[in-house]
Amino acid sequence: MKYLSLEQAMLGMRIELTNAGFTVKSPAGKVEYDEKGRRQSVSGTAYYFPENLKVVDKRQKKMTVHISERGIEGRKYDGSMSFRVGCFTDERKEQLEDAARKVRGNINAVIGNAIANDKWLEVQRQSAITEVKKEIAELRESIPSAVRTQIRKELAPNGSLGRIYWRGW
Repeated sequence: MKYLSLEQAMLGMRIELTNAGFTVKSPAGKVEYDEKGRRQSVSGTAYYFPENLKVVDKRQKKMTVHISERGIEGRKYDGSMSFRVGCFTDERKEQLEDAARKVRGNINAVIGNAIANDKWLEVQRQSAITEVKKEIAELRESIPSAVRTQIRKELAPNGSLGRIYWRGW
């Protein structure tokens, strides 16, 4: 058997929880402890492992919730039943499914109305856009002709600029 110093033996240690207790593995060997922490069997160097070792689990215990057609079940961390809500019969299950179908139908109707309203709003928006485009086109056509006529009036001999041009200062 090879000699290990305490420092070498304690370089790494692994604790595995089992149904019967827990197992400790290290470079010095493997030892099994029962649920109360008493050493049961050792393979390796026994004097590197204590006779009694207590492990306290301070983690938060988790509860699991399972939802099925029978109802909702809550189980504690050890698997025991904590609560059960509903034990649906076939008749009650059908009632719940009918209610769900009605809700889905109402939701689909609301979505359909929203889509129809959205399409109506889009048509209204497009018609307003075309009207504005027509007005802009009319303004584009009318502005140059109005400006031309105003410039002609001003440059005419009796216009304000025309008097200066034709008569001089």
